[in-house]
Amino acid sequence: MNPYNDSKGFATIGVGHLLHKSKVTDADRRAWTRFTKNDAKKLLMKDLKETFEPKIHALVKVPLSQNEYDAICSFAFNIGVGRGFPSSEFLKELNKGHYDGTQMLHWRRPSEIIGRRKKEVELFNHGVY
Repeated sequence: MNPYNDSKGFATIGVGHLLHKSKVTDADRRAWTRFTKNDAKKLLMKDLKETFEPKIHALVKVPLSQNEYDAICSFAFNIGVGRGFPSSEFLKELNKGHYDGTQMLHWRRPSEIIGRRKKEVELFNHGVY
């Protein structure tokens, strides 16, 4: 697998792991030449366990089913747990006890993300994996 520029033009590897907030460089390509799909899976699991899951547990104040939690992990991984997820209307409403995944649809840019968002809503609201 090779580094790529995400939709914002940021250097990324694997399944959305941000390398830095600028375009992929030749140095990035050299540094990641031996990166495999298995490496991508390991890096994703590391990102989830060390960064995303602790933040989600700290921010979500209501009980969740497994499918709701899984949908939130996907959503938060995509929009970020630094500012995106913590400031989302979805999280605010969820913590008030309003379990409505359609709030995630407010995050629909770039346009190619709409399909992913709809799947996250289906997973959250109906448990459709």
